[in-house]
Amino acid sequence: MAAKVKKLKDRIKNHFQQVLRIKTSPHAIAMGFAVGTFINIFPTPGFGMLIGLLVIIIFKKINKIALLLAFAIFNPIFMIPIHYASYLIGDTILNPLPLIEYKVVFFQQVYNLTRRLFIGNIILSIPISTISYFIVKSIVKKYQETNK
Repeated sequence: MAAKVKKLKDRIKNHFQQVLRIKTSPHAIAMGFAVGTFINIFPTPGFGMLIGLLVIIIFKKINKIALLLAFAIFNPIFMIPIHYASYLIGDTILNPLPLIEYKVVFFQQVYNLTRRLFIGNIILSIPISTISYFIVKSIVKKYQETNK
């Protein structure tokens, strides 16, 4: 298990170093990362990577490596607490649900749970993407200035 964690850390570090070496503006790199963060946090079960690839195809100027780096960083391990927080936010806004009764009501409960997760994800994905934009832009700027 420790070897897998080290391998994942090394991959993320390698991708991040590739992003830093890209000869493009800090804004472009940070924007690619922020868009990747938004897509990855948004609840798109199984479709996140496909949506990311579509964004890359449609928006030619977006930084592809930075967008994909966001997918590497916000992997399933990080998504568990983010989705939990998203649900709590949505549940707070829409009021808590009663316990599930397994009857025909089940599909209504799935709808209610999904709605809470969706609202919470919208609320979380915007600030997390914005914060990631400024963090990545700052890191890239410093790196590019010291390695001119």
